[in-house]
Amino acid sequence: MVFLLVHYLYSETAGADFLLAACTISVGLVCETVFVRAGLLLYPADALAVAGVPLWVLILWANFALIMNGCLSWLHGRYLLSAALGFLGGPLSYYGGIKLGAATAGHSLSMVLTGIAICYAIVTPLFLYMAQRLARYVRTRPG
Repeated sequence: MVFLLVHYLYSETAGADFLLAACTISVGLVCETVFVRAGLLLYPADALAVAGVPLWVLILWANFALIMNGCLSWLHGRYLLSAALGFLGGPLSYYGGIKLGAATAGHSLSMVLTGIAICYAIVTPLFLYMAQRLARYVRTRPG
């Protein structure tokens, strides 16, 4: 939540980024719901959740959106590379979360990570494309 506030205060593309974050939360809710309903991921039952997806997971999806026009801007237009990085980076982050106990793999770990890899190979270039387009058309700072 702190990152969301700092980003809002200091980013030149904050307006576009927060529109993207809203879209990303929606896509993330769909992806995570599929993961949960398919039994790929199991989250602790005590977490505040929407459709079985903890709120903190949706906030992570929003944070993912906020880096698209910042530290990942070098990937704008490089959709094949961003898909490859999503294919590798998405499952690595979930693997770390599983190892830390934030979630449990409901099936074999390789099956879970493959499903996540496919998802992130699709959404990463999609979010980069959307971020670039939104930043072009949504002004957030005067000047």
